[in-house]
Amino acid sequence: MSDLVLGGDLGGSTTRIVIADAAGAAGLVRGEGTALGGNPVSQPETAHLAFAAALRAALGDVDPARIRGGVIGMAGSTALREQRARRAGFDAAWAQCGLAGVPRIVSDLEAAYASATDRDTGVVLIAGTGASAALIDGWQVVQRRGGYGWLLGDEGAGVWLGRAAVRATLAALQEGRVSTLASLVIDQFGLTTRPGAELSAEAWPGEAQASALIRIVNDSGALALAELAPLITRAYAEGSSDAAEIVDEAARHLVRTVSGLLSRAQDGPVVLAGSILEESLPTGRAVRELLRPEYGDRLCFAASGTQGALALARREQR
Repeated sequence: MSDLVLGGDLGGSTTRIVIADAAGAAGLVRGEGTALGGNPVSQPETAHLAFAAALRAALGDVDPARIRGGVIGMAGSTALREQRARRAGFDAAWAQCGLAGVPRIVSDLEAAYASATDRDTGVVLIAGTGASAALIDGWQVVQRRGGYGWLLGDEGAGVWLGRAAVRATLAALQEGRVSTLASLVIDQFGLTTRPGAELSAEAWPGEAQASALIRIVNDSGALALAELAPLITRAYAEGSSDAAEIVDEAARHLVRTVSGLLSRAQDGPVVLAGSILEESLPTGRAVRELLRPEYGDRLCFAASGTQGALALARREQR
């Protein structure tokens, strides 16, 4: 029976594991598993549990002895390399599933880059829940930009976008109006109002509505903010000026994150990755418009993080 390799993608929202043939550039998939978010930084207490759940689901009836190597890409991979206690939970889950050795942990940047190109030197920009960029050389990160987390950075990514949507909503409420974007945010949190109408004395006063929104957002956490990002896309499609301003600012932030690395990549590819940078979204299109004049022939979009992790695992078997 053929040898297999395992690739994983541990994100803030979802953990994915894929098992596939070791031979070939895109071997037959033998097993897949998903679980809740498994970021060891934002979910330190539960990340290894999500990893274990996705791993068990992917293995299914697959004989663990057939798996010759595994690579796991994740945001926050540095935390596992520097803190053995956190890494121990992942290694224990691996062993409990009957797998030999330990998985190689790489950054989500390395996995995303490897999914899009066969060139070992270039640049990658990721924007999903968070945002970061890296110069890749020899399939490894040699220089990084961003990736500070939602509290200190990640400008232009999902949490930042959600926070910008809430701020625009609060500004609209204080001005006594309900914009398209504000209406969507208010409805998302169950604070109903009349879209497009001026707040009247009989309506729920804007100040009270704003206070309720602030309280709910503060109690909900960062991931709840990221879930608001699609509302910006909806409002943008409806011609919202608030949404258009947010999209433009997000694109400028993201391009600024990667710009300092572009000159060092020589003629290597510029890989875009993550849900926020999909070309179907206004943020993804805006970023491309800013990069295309100078880097258009080098732009490419990453496949899934699991595909990149599988590609790296296969290279290790050669």
